[in-house]
Amino acid sequence: MLKQFYKQFKKPFKSLLAFTMLEVLVALSIFIIIIGAVAVPHVDKMFLKVKSTQRVHDIKTIQTALNFYKQENGFYPNQVVFGEPLVGVNGKTYLTKVPVSFQDAVCATPFVYAITSNGISYNLDFCVSAKLDKVDVGLCVAVPGNLCCRRVCDATKVCGDDGCGKSCGTCDNGLTCSNNACVSCIGSCDGRECGSDGCTGSCGSPCSDSKICAAGKCKSYNTDTVSRVVVDNNFSVRSVKMSQDGSIIYAVPHLAKTIMKSEDAGSTWTLVTSSLFISNFPFNSLETNGNGQKIALVDSQKYFFLSLDGGISWARKDFFKNGGYYCYNLKADYDFNYLGCNSTGNYLAQSVNTGSNWTFSGESIQAFDV
Repeated sequence: MLKQFYKQFKKPFKSLLAFTMLEVLVALSIFIIIIGAVAVPHVDKMFLKVKSTQRVHDIKTIQTALNFYKQENGFYPNQVVFGEPLVGVNGKTYLTKVPVSFQDAVCATPFVYAITSNGISYNLDFCVSAKLDKVDVGLCVAVPGNLCCRRVCDATKVCGDDGCGKSCGTCDNGLTCSNNACVSCIGSCDGRECGSDGCTGSCGSPCSDSKICAAGKCKSYNTDTVSRVVVDNNFSVRSVKMSQDGSIIYAVPHLAKTIMKSEDAGSTWTLVTSSLFISNFPFNSLETNGNGQKIALVDSQKYFFLSLDGGISWARKDFFKNGGYYCYNLKADYDFNYLGCNSTGNYLAQSVNTGSNWTFSGESIQAFDV
């Protein structure tokens, strides 16, 4: 009975345990693919690390040779030819063959040597494709005493020192590098505790309410000072304006054809005049800008006067005369991009191009400000 049972199940059981050659090859191929997928990345990393280790070793070798070169010649070589001997001006060979960079999938750039600071320093650019003990992945600059200096240049640093002895870039003509940016003007606060830095910035903090900024210093300001000065000249004050940074005060004496200027909080005054001022017509109002260099005046005969250099030179416009308007209560924004004044009949006169052209509103107004 057992023999009969064995015969009955022998054939199908053998078919279950048997594999064809094709099945064995397919299984073996899948096994190899799996092993390769796991092993290849590790092999690649090992390969990159070996290459990087060799590059760093070569850079150290070159640095050592360069140091000996400078010690015996007094300066670093003007050029280094990779793959060729490094020979000094004294005829001595410091390297029989300067190493050439190994390239891989991450680092395809060669070694680059450049002399800096008139021969007392150098830059040796190289690339690291795998993290090492003391050097991270990326571009390095070998300099005297430092194997891997990292340049710091980005969108916020377009010029100035890159941290490795070179520059992040140069500025176009007319621009100067200041605080890693190309600017048209470099402000200076040397000895100034307040007021303008000479460009668009300011120095220090605003002066307290009881003081004004004069010649870069916060000084006490007596409102009677202006009156005393003009009274000494038999005038009363018609209009007084101070620049927004507090550095300059201008005063228009009543019925006068000149203005007065003080740069020391009203302690001393100078007369500002011009042949363009109409002798028979005193000024109605004046205005000045943020740093006091721009001055606008209107007189009682409808003329508009403008100075862009603190009263040294002047231009006279006849727009109010031609328009038949008188102008008073002159106002301006910080940089004279807007000028306005009450005109005859309380109409508003406005200019948006530093007084070159004026428009007159048809609506009567009593007062305005900017």
